[in-house]
Amino acid sequence: MSTGVSPTSSVLLYFLAIVLPPLAVFLDSAFSVDFLINICLTILGWIPGIIHAWYVISKRERATGATDPLVAGRTAAPAATTTAPAATAAPAPATTTAPGTAAATY
Repeated sequence: MSTGVSPTSSVLLYFLAIVLPPLAVFLDSAFSVDFLINICLTILGWIPGIIHAWYVISKRERATGATDPLVAGRTAAPAATTTAPAATAAPAPATTTAPGTAAATY
């Protein structure tokens, strides 16, 4: 169980869910099934819309560890990884030979 505090954006979504539940769900999960369900529930009754909006917001908080809802649920670009440069072979030592003689290799 997480004991962390919700970020400011999540708290604002909870308050927005009291006034306009579908808008809070839309800001949390964009055009999704949850958004359509919340519109239907809000048409049927304001309280069911609020309960569903709070459920959607808290579900996302649990899944993402209370991150920013405007970023959560969207795929982020992978973080740049640094890799060690590839090992290169050391240059062969230069051999000097007299003209007409073969260089010895070991």
